[in-house]
Amino acid sequence: MEKGIFTMQDMKNGDNFFGHVVQLFRDAKRKMSMAVNMAMVYSYYEAGRLIIDEEQNGSERAAYGKYILQELSRRLTAEFCSDLLMWDG
Repeated sequence: MEKGIFTMQDMKNGDNFFGHVVQLFRDAKRKMSMAVNMAMVYSYYEAGRLIIDEEQNGSERAAYGKYILQELSRRLTAEFCSDLLMWDG
């Protein structure tokens, strides 16, 4: 084949090649999203467990309306709010 001249077979092979590369990146993006989602679920679960442990402080039930949730919310918002606004999932 002469440089710069493509046949129909070359185009079909090229489409196949480009299609494979595109699919590779789509699969990687999907897998990355799944991994991030799993990490976030784990983080939420652990954060909830830590909040319960801290709120209950060893007792059977927590005394609700405490300062800890408001303070945690304030700190998490300050730390992550701009990151969450930029993230498109």
